Amino acid sequence: MESGPGWGAMVDEHVEGVELLIRAPAAVISRRLADGFPGRVAALGVRLHRYEDRGAEGGRYVLTGLLVGTGEWWLETLPPSAATPDEPAVVVHAWFRGRATRNGRGDPVRHWPGLLGWPGRRRTTLTVRATARRFRQLLFQLRRELS
Repeated sequence: MESGPGWGAMVDEHVEGVELLIRAPAAVISRRLADGFPGRVAALGVRLHRYEDRGAEGGRYVLTGLLVGTGEWWLETLPPSAATPDEPAVVVHAWFRGRATRNGRGDPVRHWPGLLGWPGRRRTTLTVRATARRFRQLLFQLRRELS
């Protein structure tokens, strides 16, 4: 029998994205995210290690711990609008992609095809969503602090 998709152990990744509009200068948002973001997300058991610093434009991270994968955030400065010509507006974009681990030590959960793989796939989905939800909460908190 030939091996292919659906045969044997598989490791699936889950991707989750976040976007939020914050009315503040991009440099302020970037500095606040670079300073406090990794440590505050680590409360979930997911550690972030920056591997690319793009300055005021964002950062890229490697995720370890309960989630193995990558993450990224970047800023998109919006042009002034007629309603708020003097107030800067920035959209913060982020995404997280990864696989859950069994014990937080980097061994990804195996996702077997069919019903046997449901628990592993569900754990991966919930862990990535929890990380994205935590980042979204941090963004809402930042927006309240800057407004």
